[in-house]
Amino acid sequence: MVSFLVVLLAGPLQQEWTERHGTPGTGKAAEPPSHAVNEIGLERGACLGACPVYTVVFRDDGSVKYVGERGVSREGKHTGTIYRYLFDEMARFVVEAEIMKLESEYAAPETCQGSAYVAIVEGKERKIIRRYGHAGPARLLALEVLIDRALERVDWD
Repeated sequence: MVSFLVVLLAGPLQQEWTERHGTPGTGKAAEPPSHAVNEIGLERGACLGACPVYTVVFRDDGSVKYVGERGVSREGKHTGTIYRYLFDEMARFVVEAEIMKLESEYAAPETCQGSAYVAIVEGKERKIIRRYGHAGPARLLALEVLIDRALERVDWD
């Protein structure tokens, strides 16, 4: 079955996929984006436990910059690419969930929790949102999950 799929995807379906979703890192997509988001980033900070500490930035051209510091499988500085459609899906969520309208900080009363900073660049506007502990709206947490899932799909250099 797997070999059938490989053969199938190597022909016309692969071409259709590439036309629709682009090639990793090329920034090419069949449809122009319906957003003005240029950059989406996430930085996870330390806690007293085993919280992962890393920073990742996705750009609208498909490029990815990553620095893993602690509690992650990939430590150090790395670069890579993602399919443009993955960036566009995150950007569409940013727009539809109105992330740029959120407060700049959400903090839980607990101590020793991890923190997360979400950074968005949309046109000339930059928004950084700090979330400490389990505070903040669900849509902010959902964006962090989308970013983490996109990180799993990076084609590393």
